[in-house]
Amino acid sequence: MNRARLKMVIIAVILLAPILFPSLARADGPEYTTRQILDMIEANDGPEDIDLSGKDLSGIDLSKEKIAEELEKAQERTLDEMPVWYLKPTGGIDLFRANLEDASLASANLQGAYLGDANLQGANLWSANLQGAHLAFANLQGAYLALANLQGAFLTGANLQGACLARVNLQGAHLAFANLQDAYLADANLQGAFLTGANLQDACLGGANLQGADLAYSHLEGVDFFGAASLEGAYFYNAFLDGARMRREQLGGAIGEEIEGRYDEAKEAYLGLKNNFAEIGRYDDALWAYRKERQMERKVLWANRSYGRWFVSLVIDLASGYGLDPYRVLGSSGLIVALFAWAYWFVGGLGSKEEEMPPRSRHPRDWLRCLNYSLAAFATMVYSSLEPRTSRTQTLSSVEAILGILMLALLMFVIGNRIGGI
Repeated sequence: MNRARLKMVIIAVILLAPILFPSLARADGPEYTTRQILDMIEANDGPEDIDLSGKDLSGIDLSKEKIAEELEKAQERTLDEMPVWYLKPTGGIDLFRANLEDASLASANLQGAYLGDANLQGANLWSANLQGAHLAFANLQGAYLALANLQGAFLTGANLQGACLARVNLQGAHLAFANLQDAYLADANLQGAFLTGANLQDACLGGANLQGADLAYSHLEGVDFFGAASLEGAYFYNAFLDGARMRREQLGGAIGEEIEGRYDEAKEAYLGLKNNFAEIGRYDDALWAYRKERQMERKVLWANRSYGRWFVSLVIDLASGYGLDPYRVLGSSGLIVALFAWAYWFVGGLGSKEEEMPPRSRHPRDWLRCLNYSLAAFATMVYSSLEPRTSRTQTLSSVEAILGILMLALLMFVIGNRIGGI
C-alpha cells in the first residue's frame, strides 16, 4: 500500500471513529440538559472546579444563543441580577476551570463558550462547534477534535499536545504559545491562524492549510511541512526553523512580512529560511531566500532614505542577481559592449592602423565595426583593424577594459556561488 492510500485510510478511520466505535458518540443524548448544567454551576457558586469529568454531554447546546435564551428567562425571575454561569464580556456560558476530563462532547455546541484554564484532557470533541470559544491555557492534551469547528477560537497557551485535529477548522484561530507538539493536524484549516510562539514540533501537518498563518517565534524544529497544502503568505519572523522540511514553492511569491511591508522583519525571516534551506540541502531554495533577503535590505535602505546605498544595491541586483545569476552577468556584459559600441560610433575617433583616420560616418556598417572593436576592448584584446585616434576614444577604451575585467571577476564569483551554494 502506497503512502497516499495509507494516509486516506488513516484519515477515514479517524473521521469515522465515532461511527465505528459508538462509545465515542453515544446516540442516547447527553446525561444532562442545558438547564441542569446551569443549575449545577449555580449550586457550585460558579464554574470553577465543577466536576463533569467522564460525563456524556454529546450534542448538548451551550451556545451563546441558547445561553441568551436562558439569561432572558433568569432575568424575568431575578430582575437585574446576573447568573454566575453567564459571562458578560463574551456573552456566553462561563466554564472557567471546569473539569471536563474524558468527557464526551461530540457534536456539542459550545460556540462562544468561555473555557479558560478548563481541563479537557482526553475529551471527545468530535465535530463540536467551538467557533469563537475562549480556551486560553486550557488543557486539551490528547483531546479528540476531528472535524471540530474552532474558527476564530482563542487557544492562547492551550496544551494540545497529542491532540487529534484532523480536518479541524482553525481559520483565524488564536494559538499563540499553544503546545501542539505531536498533534495530528492532517487536512486542518489553519488559514490565517495566529500561532506566534506555538510549539509545533513533531506535529503531523499532512494536507494542512497554513496560508497566511502567523508562525513568528514559533518552534518548528524538525517539522515536516512537505505534506502541507500551503504556506503561502505565512509569517516566519524569528521562528525556530532548525531542520524544518519545506519547499520554496509552498511559500508562494512572498512571506507575510513582505506582503505587509514589514521589510525589516521580512529580511530576518528570509535569513532564517535561507539557513534552513541550506541545512536541509535545498540549495536552489536557499539561493532564492538569499536574494529575497537582499531585496528586503534594499527596501529598508529606501525607507531609511539611504538612496546612495539603495542605488548600489539595485545595480548589483540588476547586474548579477546579488551574485547568484550568471545569465544576468552575461546579459549585463553584452549591454556594456553594445553601449560602448554606440559611444564609439557616436563620438568617432576610431581609425585603421594603415590609413589616416576617416571622417566620422553614421553608416550601419561602421557601427558593426565599432561593435567588434568594443568587444575586443571589453575582453582586453587588440583589435587588428581599428585603433583609437582621439583622447575621448582612448579614455572610453580604457574604461571599457576595466569594466571587462570586473565583469569577468564577477562571473567567476557567481559561478563559484552556484557551484558551492551559500
